[in-house]
Amino acid sequence: MVSLSLSTASFASDFSYDIQHFNYEEFENNNLYLDEAHRQLPGVKLGMEWQWPDWYLSVDSSLSSGMDEYSRFSPASKPGFDGAPIDISATDTFIVDSLLTSGYRFGTHKHNYSSLYAGLGYQFLYRGNYDGQDVGSAASKLDQSYASVYAALGGKWAMFNGQNLGGALDIQARHTLAGQSSRAASGREQADYALGNDWSVRLSLPFQYVISKGSSLTLQPYVETWDLGETDAAKRSLNDPSTANSYLDPNSDNRNIGVWFTYDKQY
Repeated sequence: MVSLSLSTASFASDFSYDIQHFNYEEFENNNLYLDEAHRQLPGVKLGMEWQWPDWYLSVDSSLSSGMDEYSRFSPASKPGFDGAPIDISATDTFIVDSLLTSGYRFGTHKHNYSSLYAGLGYQFLYRGNYDGQDVGSAASKLDQSYASVYAALGGKWAMFNGQNLGGALDIQARHTLAGQSSRAASGREQADYALGNDWSVRLSLPFQYVISKGSSLTLQPYVETWDLGETDAAKRSLNDPSTANSYLDPNSDNRNIGVWFTYDKQY
């Protein structure tokens, strides 16, 4: 019997810096285009991995943060609409993502190997919208947060391994298991509602260069989708009784492109 005790595993850790083009869109079920947010968001990630001859266990946590540009369009807008938005504002954005995975390794290469893996993750997205560009004005602020637990299933194929350089293709599918969104506008109480579940896909190409025994650098470009379906209407009580007392979160699509720069250390 193979022992999977942590005391028998080799250990690796990594630190990454990310540059991501964040692209978020919302639309109704009839494909009416509602709004979008986009901007380059920098990020950092810490990871740990325990390795046995055939199996591994890893945990990664990342944080991306920045100010993006939020644009709201006329309800008559369609996807691909090139007209001017009816409102442009600044948005504070930060994203936290943590993922625990376990996988089976194919091959004996210590750094760049093929594998099949599955895991469980948590993602939190916060967006603070400000009317106009007056970021310091709390009176015009709308706070939105999206928290979700998701399952991940993926595979990595080691395309080549040279003396110091290796390359792989990593494909990962995610499905939201449970999620909640909160929305609180100035002068109103918070509204909470369950997020719609949907599939997401992440494709990356990690290229790893071994700089010394036990140390390597990785360049990993990626593209990812993160989609959520329309929610049921949530009731809320408002300070202003003349305002509608329910709200639903529309369909949303994330289409992000980025690259991770990673330093990996084997112990």
